[in-house]
Amino acid sequence: MLDYFVSIFFAAIAFFAIYKIKMFGARGISKHWFAGAFAVKLIAAFAMWFIYTNHYPDRSKADIFRYYDDAKVFQHLLKDHKLEYFKFFYQDQSSDENVNVVLKYTNNWETHNGNTLFGSNRLIIRTNMLLNLISLGSYGVHAIVFSFLAFMGLFWIFRFFYRQLPERKWLIFLAVFAFPSIVFWSSGILKESLIFFFIGLILNCGSFALKGRKPIARSILVLVAFIFLFQTRAIIALILIPIVLGYLWNHIKPQRRAFLPYFIMLFIGLSVLTESERITGKDFYGILVEKRMAFEELANNSKSNNEVLNIQYTADGYSILKSTPIALINTIFRPSPWEANGPLMWAASLENILLFLMLILLVIYPIPIIENKKLLWFALLFALANLTVVGLTTPILGAISRYRIIGLLFFLIAYIQLIDFKKLLKK
Repeated sequence: MLDYFVSIFFAAIAFFAIYKIKMFGARGISKHWFAGAFAVKLIAAFAMWFIYTNHYPDRSKADIFRYYDDAKVFQHLLKDHKLEYFKFFYQDQSSDENVNVVLKYTNNWETHNGNTLFGSNRLIIRTNMLLNLISLGSYGVHAIVFSFLAFMGLFWIFRFFYRQLPERKWLIFLAVFAFPSIVFWSSGILKESLIFFFIGLILNCGSFALKGRKPIARSILVLVAFIFLFQTRAIIALILIPIVLGYLWNHIKPQRRAFLPYFIMLFIGLSVLTESERITGKDFYGILVEKRMAFEELANNSKSNNEVLNIQYTADGYSILKSTPIALINTIFRPSPWEANGPLMWAASLENILLFLMLILLVIYPIPIIENKKLLWFALLFALANLTVVGLTTPILGAISRYRIIGLLFFLIAYIQLIDFKKLLKK
């Protein structure tokens, strides 16, 4: 009963913040819509809890539980080793071997194979450890806080694009707050919730800094957000850096060909990644192959029948480039309805049908004049880069619909800028 009371209390605080904080608003959109969007996220968080509770009896393998459970393991230190508990917020191991025993009871503190390019677990575990200090151990509180962090990030992303495309605010609102997989997979104790929060913080603070509104303080916040994004999922930060630099170039010195700065920044970025083994001692392309193989091993060990078998490449740029088209197709259009074998995959397959129909409409009703080319290229290139990496490294159909949501959101925002909705509505 106490868990329910505490969860309701934190949910009430979140709704109070949405209504009372001036930030959560947009011209022409009532705050009721944003409160409704957050309410939908809470429903999705509950649905996720229900599905994982009933279909994943092993909590150590259920993503929405395993980080929370590891944080609960550390909570035992608060009784006799309070200082050591707080030291784990900035250190990976304790100098006291008796305290380090606690690490044996965690399942996710250590990163498998030492590869942090696709995510370190420690930041999200530490976030749950911090929440344990105020949540009384209630899972509901953690789910609500993570959902609210994701909501804030999504709101900042909405505001970043809405302010530059005010006439398409409702389309952007629907893409950000109403697309099913984005709502669902950003509503639990998952890394995606933190990723959206950090991306939104980067775009929000960065845009205000460019307008000269507390530029130094907000630039520092952008840097901090990038650091935390690296700790959460470094590959997304590596993709975002050249895209942001291309956007800055276009902002400081506007170009007739807005694509050119992005192309140059991406070319430099890819060149650095190609020589990554010589520069950092780690082969970026080799890490992509290792990630794909780790997923394949997971699929084989769990006897999954959802594995995508047609992604095979070696650790060199040309081989990966050849695999890029099929990687994008798999990410955007799979699973197909005939490949679905569960409620989540059925939902993903229906969403993919919608995406296919949307692309057909785009061919029929393209917009004649693109209003903001630098914004379009920002969204489109960030989306395609993310979707490509997901397609290259995720050969399990059931996992694609979750890992693609970062790229999918920006793909939808780019789509909104490319289709002539006025002409479509007339038809």
